[in-house]
Amino acid sequence: MGIRVSAFAATSDVEGIDKTGNDGIRSHFVLDWTVYSNAASGYPKAGLWDKAVEMLKKSEELIPGKNSNRAYEFLITQCAKFGKKDDVFRLWELYKKTHKIYNKGYICVITSLLKFDDLESAKKTFDEWESVNKYYDIRLLNFMIGAYCSKGLLLEAENLIDWGKIERGEA
Repeated sequence: MGIRVSAFAATSDVEGIDKTGNDGIRSHFVLDWTVYSNAASGYPKAGLWDKAVEMLKKSEELIPGKNSNRAYEFLITQCAKFGKKDDVFRLWELYKKTHKIYNKGYICVITSLLKFDDLESAKKTFDEWESVNKYYDIRLLNFMIGAYCSKGLLLEAENLIDWGKIERGEA
């Protein structure tokens, strides 16, 4: 079921996505979050943004229990792609309340916030990561340095570079 929806989404075949979803429901297949998230990725290609957001909401309702970090991370990035900043924040807060967040989760939300050009929120999230950081991850640092440089905030970028040197034991 999921593979068919993915194939239809990749080719922007909205009729195929809808028919497969309806067939699955009629046949009492258990449609998990990935089926709806795959469908959500196909609708924007056909200009159906509202339908994509509807599929993301259905996907969110089906997020499984504890081992669902990937689901939250995917949905956050999709919401950013669809311009739904409030949903990015809402999902991030829900994710933090219900799961242990690893570096990949912070990368997901920081890059999503940077898509909205929201450097302030990205920095706040970076500071949060820094406060709970157990494992240094250069990728997080690089995203923030890149964002600062693109805004011409070179002193802030240099400060992060210095911080990274200290974290790596180079200072």
